[in-house]
Amino acid sequence: MASSKKTRARRRPGDFLQFLAFSVIAGFLAAIIVVPPAVSLGMVTNASMSWFQDLPDDIADGISSRPSTIYAADGKTEIATFFEENREPVKLDQISQHMKNAIVSVEDRDFYNHGAVSAIGIGRAFLNNIINSNSGRRQGASTLTQQYVNNLIVDSAVARGEDATATLNGNKTYAAKIREMKLAISMEQNKSKDEILEGYLNIVNLGGSNYGVEAAAQYYWGISAKDLNVAQSALLAGLVQAPNVYDPTVNPELARERRDIVLGTMLRDGKISDKEYSDAIASDIKLNVHTKSQGCSLAGDKAFFCRYVVNYLLQDESLGATAELRNTAIKRGGLKVDRPP
Repeated sequence: MASSKKTRARRRPGDFLQFLAFSVIAGFLAAIIVVPPAVSLGMVTNASMSWFQDLPDDIADGISSRPSTIYAADGKTEIATFFEENREPVKLDQISQHMKNAIVSVEDRDFYNHGAVSAIGIGRAFLNNIINSNSGRRQGASTLTQQYVNNLIVDSAVARGEDATATLNGNKTYAAKIREMKLAISMEQNKSKDEILEGYLNIVNLGGSNYGVEAAAQYYWGISAKDLNVAQSALLAGLVQAPNVYDPTVNPELARERRDIVLGTMLRDGKISDKEYSDAIASDIKLNVHTKSQGCSLAGDKAFFCRYVVNYLLQDESLGATAELRNTAIKRGGLKVDRPP
């Protein structure tokens, strides 16, 4: 298995000043956003700026978790696939413009205009959380770049066999939120907005074991991501907030309500016409589910060979020090095996 990574050092004017500014204000604001109001603000006052100096300047580029495939000796005929996360990464130009518009409108409407961390978003969440301090309703302030960074952190932790629950929004500590901010700023110094949007659309969970828009489009409708229409794009974009809650195969009515909210944001932002909005709102959710099978039981007359390869890999210590780590490598490591070891 081979992989390649590239980093481009593109420093846009104001990036460094933005980081310095947020280094000063993020501690106070992020703590109020992330930490419950009952927690003393003394921890904020005493927070050391050395935290920033100790954090990495960049985050690993790309998705760690990818399906593994066993091929016949010709290297082309697929025998079996193994995955925890069904994912088929695609380029941004292979994704419907409706899908790109939907995700930006509902998740971060000013994505292309603000920096990695949005001062307006932080301020809005700050005020909201003061107003609703007694209700328990708290609003986050993550930009699309921050969400991408958080997904990469989770993905990397799971691929290493670690518990990633501490990185989830409801469990984030003050330090974790600040780390996310710094990594997001670093990412925008090295990646374009389009590159970040492409990465995000390939990593985000869109219900069940479907990760990324290509796998989701194939699962829900048997089509490619480039062919998603307005209503389908809005449905997928709505899943991001709570993939299990808004899964249309489980909760179709909730999925439709969420879809319609996304359509409203697209109309608000001028991404769709009044007619496109009306047509999409009036449409029912019509699915054509295509499940993707995995494992040696589906390898037919190649099942014996498939099991032999899997057993060999489970003994291969280069894939991990324990059987659990080796199993994780098989299901998340993007292995491609085309001949007996």
